[in-house]
Amino acid sequence: MNISNFIPKTVLATVALVLLMSSHSTAQSPDAVFEQVSAALSKGDANALSTHFATSVEVTLPTGDQTYSSQQATFVLKDFFAKHPVKGFSILHKGNSGATWYATGTYSSSAGVFDANIFVKKTAEKFQITQIRFEAE
Repeated sequence: MNISNFIPKTVLATVALVLLMSSHSTAQSPDAVFEQVSAALSKGDANALSTHFATSVEVTLPTGDQTYSSQQATFVLKDFFAKHPVKGFSILHKGNSGATWYATGTYSSSAGVFDANIFVKKTAEKFQITQIRFEAE
């Protein structure tokens, strides 16, 4: 066996395997995203939630709605979670309409109960939150 033929094939196979694994790990299903979003909302963790934000996010709160950059949306939701500390969150329904996937749920806080709606769209290999709503029941 010629070692010079073995090394390039091994390196090539290793690189191909790493690329295959990394592309598989970045591909997400909407259910996986909603599971992670649910965990973040259950903790009132705006930072964890923001890892799923699109470049811009429409945020609807009882005080109004506005489209923010992902960074601004994180700050707005941190403020909301501080004013409405989470007691619990649960997803009640998931579905899709065309290219948009959604989940509806209930966000319970010490300051009241809110209907929550999260909308995601696939961009490249990821599903990202494009809109999130908290409306008082």
